[in-house]
Amino acid sequence: MNILYFGNRSGKEGKYPTVQDELTPLFGEMYSIISVSDKKGSVKKAIDMFFTFWRHIWKTDVVLIDTFSTTNFYFALAIGSFCRMLNKPFINFLHGGDLPLRLKNNPFLSKLTFKYSYKLVAPSNFMKVSFEKFGYNPVLIPNMLNIKKYSYKQANFAEVKLFWLRSFRKHYNPLLAVQVLNYLRQEGFQADLIMVGPDSHDGSLEEVNSFVKHHNLEDFVQIPGVLTKPEWMALSKDRNILINTTNIDNTPISVIECMALGLAIVSTKVGGIPYLLDHNQDAILVEPNNTEAMASAIKKLVAHPHDTEKQVLKAREKVAAFDWNVVKNKWVDLLNNAAGTQ
Repeated sequence: MNILYFGNRSGKEGKYPTVQDELTPLFGEMYSIISVSDKKGSVKKAIDMFFTFWRHIWKTDVVLIDTFSTTNFYFALAIGSFCRMLNKPFINFLHGGDLPLRLKNNPFLSKLTFKYSYKLVAPSNFMKVSFEKFGYNPVLIPNMLNIKKYSYKQANFAEVKLFWLRSFRKHYNPLLAVQVLNYLRQEGFQADLIMVGPDSHDGSLEEVNSFVKHHNLEDFVQIPGVLTKPEWMALSKDRNILINTTNIDNTPISVIECMALGLAIVSTKVGGIPYLLDHNQDAILVEPNNTEAMASAIKKLVAHPHDTEKQVLKAREKVAAFDWNVVKNKWVDLLNNAAGTQ
């Protein structure tokens, strides 16, 4: 089978691997696959996708399209339209946390994008349910990970060792992380924080650095920038709590990975997060942009380490269901059935 896979490849240039980066070699073990695009900037990416499509579509059996809610939404619309013209089956893999809002605000363009897809793939129950409300019928295939690569480590909660793992971007609200740290230290906790992630150049990193300097937190905050997965996983061994401060989200792979590593999870309850995490079962969920609420959740974890250990174990058990050996069979069935329509 020949697969043409469109999306956002950013594993190069020192950035974190995307879902497409992770899936491409795995699909490549079973099928012939061409995967684009790693070009930076909308124009370069569009040109790369356009020429790759028309160069390879003639011998392609199935087109797979990572579909997001912002600029990449229009790439998905265009590629899907080309596939319809040529009667080629295509599958939309739904990623953007704001895609449900796109369905509501742009019903006509959403219909053109999704109605003619062979199948919509939702990586979370949140996305599945959101699309079902608009009359679509996605299949649930969660974001995968190789559970064997994530060594579970039982954490010690005698100290507050915070970890933050996202891009420095406004809607991920990195400022809240240092605000929480400052709150905890003012209450007498011996807390520190490591923040790992690339700079999106929207002013978020500068805002965090300014707060750290203003509140004399330089000795308690590390911001090493972009790290490879082995590098940040090594850093996480000294950490015990992941704080996910985002205002918009779907099913963040960073949270799933930290669940696999044995970190306790405190997250805002936005978007698809409540569909991934169960409050007081495998994580603690709080309202977004609420420093006191997140700090209180952290204090609860530290005050009740036995209960926290139970939560951490439940989280590890949950993400074991995302292992590639489990998820692979769902992809194989879907791709084979799609190719069979040719």
